[in-house]
Amino acid sequence: MASTLTHRNLSKNVPVPKPKISLRPMKLSDCAHLGRMTTSAYANTSVERFLSPLAHKYPNDLIRGRNQTIRRRLLNERAYSVVACLTSEEGKEEVVGFVQFVRLGEDDGAQDWVRGKGWWARAWMWVLSWFFYYFGKVENWLFPAKAFDEKALATFGQWITEDAKIHWDATAHPERQDRWVVETLIVDPKYQNLGIGRKLMQSGMAIAQREKTIMGLIASPAGERLYLKLGWEKLGDFCHRIPDDDEEGGGVFIWYPEEWQSERDARGVGP
Repeated sequence: MASTLTHRNLSKNVPVPKPKISLRPMKLSDCAHLGRMTTSAYANTSVERFLSPLAHKYPNDLIRGRNQTIRRRLLNERAYSVVACLTSEEGKEEVVGFVQFVRLGEDDGAQDWVRGKGWWARAWMWVLSWFFYYFGKVENWLFPAKAFDEKALATFGQWITEDAKIHWDATAHPERQDRWVVETLIVDPKYQNLGIGRKLMQSGMAIAQREKTIMGLIASPAGERLYLKLGWEKLGDFCHRIPDDDEEGGGVFIWYPEEWQSERDARGVGP
């Protein structure tokens, strides 16, 4: 018994080395794994229960749909898609998170971003995007989705449109049209609270800072804490909530580069 206690006491004082986290561009071969990871991360959440009440019976419907969405964004010439990897001592790589940003607007920064990919890469992206568009059509025809509630999907889409009109409408907020949008940020549930989400977000924020461009996103209650720590500001709550969901927090968020923030501070302007 004494030796066991001694071992436990010693183990508490031994620092646990932080895992080595690296970022790299997303590849097409990552998409299948990322679809499964996303499905795991959203499992049993209020949003999933609302949109896909039969997910427990047809989990492949969700995985297939998320594969298609991740792949479509990856092949968007305006997108910036990155994965986070843990590398073992043996050099084996494990993908444990990802983020996808999309650049909106027609300003110089947006055009430079697209041109920076090069015409050859953009041509291949165009070809592949059309190939996978039709591939997805066939895939969905062969395996029609049964997990989703179509009425709930339409309602949820209307809610998102209402939030966007309030916070991103071109007439009411012309200064917000040129921006980066955080489409998806996912960390494998097994590797959360290791700073992976922060590192992924900062990779896109660094680009926006160089461009002096704002960023926007829709945050879940769980994600809100991370975004506030990274300097994001809450524009407002959701117009609607998932029925029977009592969890507070989340909403529409915006981030300003340093130059914007300094000017707003000087003028006393809020979000």
